[in-house]
Amino acid sequence: MMPSRVVVGIVADVSSGTSSSTTNFGFREITLSQGKTSVSGTVRGRLGYAIDSFLLYGTGGWAWTEGQSSRIQVTGQVGNAVAGTLESVNTSRNGWVAGGGLAYEFLQNWNVFAEYQYRSFQSMTVTFPIAQRSINSSTTANTIELGLNYKFDWGGPIGARY
Repeated sequence: MMPSRVVVGIVADVSSGTSSSTTNFGFREITLSQGKTSVSGTVRGRLGYAIDSFLLYGTGGWAWTEGQSSRIQVTGQVGNAVAGTLESVNTSRNGWVAGGGLAYEFLQNWNVFAEYQYRSFQSMTVTFPIAQRSINSSTTANTIELGLNYKFDWGGPIGARY
């Protein structure tokens, strides 16, 4: 934090879990699961302004995600995919993230925060070799994070309490 109460920082995060979207194409007789995410993360800059125990900030930078797209041939045959054929393809995407948040320091070095992030990932073509079909998809995500932070205090406070 600078004497003007402006706070500058760098944030890196990694998360794991599963989120997915499924689309049924009845006229094509397939089920497509796109964007099953297994690992994602960001590296961001943060710029904010501290008022007593509060920090209002904006954030932005690079985002990445790794996951899987799957295709199930429900009926009929497409390419070499007969009914019941399941194909999965690993995916990796890069993109950008922007957002903002509010943090409140309730004890020395401890704060709670709420943050909104918009993530946009590059468009990519996913090819399913058995069905001999490709899809082009782009992904965006809106997230709200609530959390608890511990702030390492190397060098002591300069201005505001935050």
